[in-house]
Amino acid sequence: MEKSLSRRDFIRWAVSSLILAPASAAPIPSAIARWNDATVADQCDLLFGDHLPYGTKKVVSEATSNVYTAIFETEVREEGHLPYIRRWFCLACEINPGKFAVQTSDSILTESTRFHPVEVSVSILDTGEVEVLQQGLRWSTTERWRRQGDIWQLSKSMSAGVSGGTLYLEEYDQFRQELVASHGRIEDDHFLSIERRTISKIFALGEYTRSSLA
Repeated sequence: MEKSLSRRDFIRWAVSSLILAPASAAPIPSAIARWNDATVADQCDLLFGDHLPYGTKKVVSEATSNVYTAIFETEVREEGHLPYIRRWFCLACEINPGKFAVQTSDSILTESTRFHPVEVSVSILDTGEVEVLQQGLRWSTTERWRRQGDIWQLSKSMSAGVSGGTLYLEEYDQFRQELVASHGRIEDDHFLSIERRTISKIFALGEYTRSSLA
């Protein structure tokens, strides 16, 4: 009877059989079966682990038949500063059987601290877009990423925050090439200011940062 693979044996097997497989060569049937039987969590560990610093741990993960996404994090301690959580947003798509295009970025997710915690979640929509939600104490941000070939591009970004009794909203739409920023008093049913700005630049994962739309 065939013995079940340990976690370490599974990762060693998958690295040699899947990740390193040439794009023109499909994995052998048994390799495909074992990959399909693995949990999404293990698949994401395998796909993204070598692209991240040692010691990162997975927070959330999700997958469809050919798209995998996850968020990893690690605690950073620097002398003279409070510890904070640094996070990586990871995406992978299967471009050939057993061959994946992997992208990761630590520049789009806000750092989380004990006094300013940030919750994160990720989901894959019916449209094929990957949606990332960040929730802070008085603000939230939702970003949607769309695959164009082997590259993931920001398709929409929506953020809302409250400060000093004022509500701030900001929405970016790649299709309209527009950024709309507005604000108003929380108790009012209208905005005091609405500003529209044309943005023709395409934001690809790896180039986009938290300040790109500022």
